[in-house]
This record gives sequence, structure tokens and C-alpha cells, in this order.
Amino acid sequence: VPFPETQEAQADYGIMRESLLNTISQAYGRQPPSWVLQAIDSNLPKAGNVLIGSQKAQSQFRALAREFEAQKSQLVGRLGRKMQPKMRTDVEAQIAGIDAALEQINAALGGLSPSSEGSGNTTSNGVTWRLK
Repeated sequence: VPFPETQEAQADYGIMRESLLNTISQAYGRQPPSWVLQAIDSNLPKAGNVLIGSQKAQSQFRALAREFEAQKSQLVGRLGRKMQPKMRTDVEAQIAGIDAALEQINAALGGLSPSSEGSGNTTSNGVTWRLK
């Protein structure tokens, strides 16, 4: 394998996609809504694309986080309205699932961010890297 670290990152993206889908599926108690599938497909870095650097991946993760934040905001707004207890429980579970997905995204962003503690380095081509 010419670039084992790239192969590992690509595998991680695939695992993260499945993990996000699983987290959201559990929160909704069914297949994730179409907006979730679209947001993940369009914003999660694609496994197999060796041209995605850490800055592009960070940008895509941030876009995905914005999608989740917008949906969470709508759900929180719904909690302010009168609704049946079962529906309220469902909305609260969906919010909890989105919060869990946001934690996963933020953890991924943390792994891509240059370290402020000085353990990161820059290659001769200007690519910033660090050890997790």
C-alpha cells in the first residue's frame, strides 16, 4: 500500500458514516430521515478520494455539523409547542441523537485540527499534520 495513513483515514470515514447513521437511526427509531442521508452523503469526506486534505475534510465536517445544528434548532422549537407526551419523548430522543452525532463530528474535527500544543508539524510542501 503506497499510503497506509491515507488508507486508514479512508476506512475511518467509512466507519464514521456508518456510526452517524446508526446513531441517528436509533434516535429516530427508524431509518434516518432523507435530510440526514443527504447531509451525510454530501458533506462527509468520501472514502477512496485521496485528494481530500485535512482542510477540505474539516470544511465538510463543519458543513455537516451546521446541518445537524439547524435540524436541532427546529426540533427545540417544536418542544416549545403543546404536544402529546409520546411525541415530546420522540422529539427529545431525536435531539439527543443529533447531540450524539455532533459529538462524533466534533471529535473528528479535533483529530484533523492542528495542535496548539506544538506537537504538530508541517511538511516541506506546507501540509500540516499531527499525531493523535
